[in-house]
Amino acid sequence: MAKEDLRIIKTKEKLSSALMVLLKTESLKEVKISELCAQAKVSRATFYNNFDTVDDVLSYYITKFELPLEEILEKNVANLNLNDKSSLPRLWKAYIFPIVAELEKKKDEIYDVINEQKLSGDFYLAILGFITSTMNRILPLYKSQRDVKTPDEVSIAHAAGGMTNLLFNLLQTGDKYTLEEKQFFVYHLIFEQPNSFFELQDSKGY
Repeated sequence: MAKEDLRIIKTKEKLSSALMVLLKTESLKEVKISELCAQAKVSRATFYNNFDTVDDVLSYYITKFELPLEEILEKNVANLNLNDKSSLPRLWKAYIFPIVAELEKKKDEIYDVINEQKLSGDFYLAILGFITSTMNRILPLYKSQRDVKTPDEVSIAHAAGGMTNLLFNLLQTGDKYTLEEKQFFVYHLIFEQPNSFFELQDSKGY
């Protein structure tokens, strides 16, 4: 897939950032294209060259959040030896820590609009989908280390739903916990607890 022109990317980012500002005081359905253009300092023609509706801007914001994560995840796991049992906890950290870090980096922006029903719902589903996809990629790597009776899709649904809810709860705690603490909470609850997602034998602590 060809990369987008830098000018197009910058315009889309300006519009998505402007939408986040407007959603601090308005619901998504109240945001008008004219005020979004004014906030982003672009013309209506420029808006329609990139998007059709305000909802499309929201979809772009969510996509923009996911894409850097994919790049970070691939980079973090590139040097792991997947045949080495001791690397499995590191593999999990390499996948989940960037997700927590990215949410933490944008927590103020996200928290300001978390009660916006449309944004909250779509963003939640996007994160849930991303985590579910990640777990579907990780689980086969743990097959030889797991001894579970539940089907994989049931284990994944349970873990991904629990993790997404936990992440959204942590978003709303503000600065009560450090980034490292939040990363540990997610790792510990999903990876190390009895009946956890992976149910590894001889799993080591954080």
